[in-house]
This record gives sequence, C-alpha cells and structure tokens, in this order.
Amino acid sequence: MIQASVLMVLGAQRSEVIALIIRESLRLIPVGLVCGFGAAALTTRYLQDLLVGLTPLDLTTFGAVAAVLTVVTIVASYLPVRRVSFVDPLVALRYE
Repeated sequence: MIQASVLMVLGAQRSEVIALIIRESLRLIPVGLVCGFGAAALTTRYLQDLLVGLTPLDLTTFGAVAAVLTVVTIVASYLPVRRVSFVDPLVALRYE
C-alpha cells in the first residue's frame, strides 16, 4: 500500500488512488480464473464419483464460483486501500 501513499503525496485524489488499485486487482482476475478453471476441470474428472448431481464441467457452478471470486477480489482490494487513503500520506511514508 506504499504505492497509494506515494500517489497521494504526489497529489492524486483519494478516489483516483482507489480506482487505480481496484483496476490493477481486476486485471489479475482473468489469469486466476483461467488457471483455476483449468485445475478444476482436471480435478473434477478424477472426483466424478463424489460429484452427486453435478457433471464434471457444470457451467452453473463454474459461473457462480467466478462471480463469488470476482466479488471477493474487489472487496479484498477495496478495504485496505480505503483504509490507507484516510491516513496522512507523509505519516505513512515516514513509518515505512
């Protein structure tokens, strides 16, 4: 979060810093989803007997997981940067 403090010292607005950090987090979602879905597709083939009522590549389940993970990513990036945005940037930089 030192990046947020540096940007605020240089004159960036609080909303700009929050938007930047969330945008950077959102860029990682597709990479994580592709890797996760690939691993899940391979794993469900082996666990097919344990999946009661589901097919190995159930699109509803995969879509629900993608939606939940996207919301978790947004919340996990928003809460810390919001907290940092209320701290005086010079105090934060001196502490680091």
